[in-house]
Amino acid sequence: MIGSMGCPYKCNFCIDSVVDYQPLGFDRIREDLVYLQRKIKRPTVAWHDPKKDSRYWVTPTGNFRGGNGEACRSFTTQAVIDGQTQQAL
Repeated sequence: MIGSMGCPYKCNFCIDSVVDYQPLGFDRIREDLVYLQRKIKRPTVAWHDPKKDSRYWVTPTGNFRGGNGEACRSFTTQAVIDGQTQQAL
């Protein structure tokens, strides 16, 4: 799943530098996430910010009902920030 097309940088060695950076709209990304959830039982969703060299992964680990009966999902989150891998809580 992608959240944008092209690249915000204009490096002369990269083929993506000639494609204007075009972030996808929130509604499009939401539709893609809903599709993934329907097709894959526990999809891992990842974000990558090339400007900051940061990456995040969210992996569902289980489903349960909250105190009011609402559907909830437990998950793990991993992040790479400035080259350091971290387990987010």
